[in-house]
Amino acid sequence: MPRMVRRDRADERAVVTHRRQTGAVSDVVQVIGHTRNGLALRDVRRLSDGVADQALFAVAKGGLTAESWVYAHNGDGFDGLTDFFRSMAKSWRGWDGARTWSSLEGDLTLTAKHDGHVRLLVQIRDSIDWSAEIELTIDAGEELTAAVAALSESLDS
Repeated sequence: MPRMVRRDRADERAVVTHRRQTGAVSDVVQVIGHTRNGLALRDVRRLSDGVADQALFAVAKGGLTAESWVYAHNGDGFDGLTDFFRSMAKSWRGWDGARTWSSLEGDLTLTAKHDGHVRLLVQIRDSIDWSAEIELTIDAGEELTAAVAALSESLDS
């Protein structure tokens, strides 16, 4: 069930410990930024063939944390999301306009613009009940490369 919650450091440790005990995800995977200002992957559900079918993503900024289960595209996993970050990493010197990736049901939408740094607008929502939007500033080199590695390791079958 999606939640919008405010967490302190003790809560974050509790989430990681709980996931280790239940075998869900060994650690919360920080895709961009850090626990108080970034995009994280908290859990992954897979189909019987090992393909990631759903992922629990969380965004955090300025004391707000919002998380929601996001469905993959048509049983193909989250390849499109990893490719979205991979294409930005390859174009680290810049690109014109905006690049956008959206999940199957629009629960997670990412829009990136480049102005020397990458400005990533992250929109996360739970159906019609709530939505949250944050903007993250990303280093166009190492941080994007690290995001590709984190997503590939966590979401690839």
